[in-house]
Amino acid sequence: MICKHCGYDVPKGIRFCTNCGEPMPRETGETPKEKEKITEDDNITKKEFIAHYVPHSARLALHTGAILSYLYSLLYLVIVVMSVSLDGITGRNMLFLAVIIALTLLTVGFQVKKSVVCAVTVTLVAVIFTIYCIAVFHEVTVIWVCAGGFAIFGTTKIKGLWDAYQRSHRLPRKID
Repeated sequence: MICKHCGYDVPKGIRFCTNCGEPMPRETGETPKEKEKITEDDNITKKEFIAHYVPHSARLALHTGAILSYLYSLLYLVIVVMSVSLDGITGRNMLFLAVIIALTLLTVGFQVKKSVVCAVTVTLVAVIFTIYCIAVFHEVTVIWVCAGGFAIFGTTKIKGLWDAYQRSHRLPRKID
């Protein structure tokens, strides 16, 4: 089939042009599911947009950052609990607990809401916490910084694509 928008030769059965992303005309005898395709005139939700039009690399980076952050939060929570059982409640334990709670809540913010602000804040808090831990306790806590970096990449890519769609109402190339 030839795309009416750009003239690109698209393989039969493809719903959107693989060159420009424009919807392809319907063929006769399509199944009901194929008739429910998303076109430029439809208002799609951000969740649908992310699922179908955001590159896998951005979604993978976002999920990797969230998983790293949650795992590191869990690890530090275990360390704090063990430290409290051995040393009692100390200023260090309370500081670590506060950082764990803050970074976990910010991680939920960038994972669920795709918030760039939460991703940047996670990274900044993680950098400050890492510098503090290296200087005071001689411990390295760089995993949260890496998690924040992944989150910044994923959320900024998603935000950029979503904002472009909101301005132009033109869907980018569909990701299958």
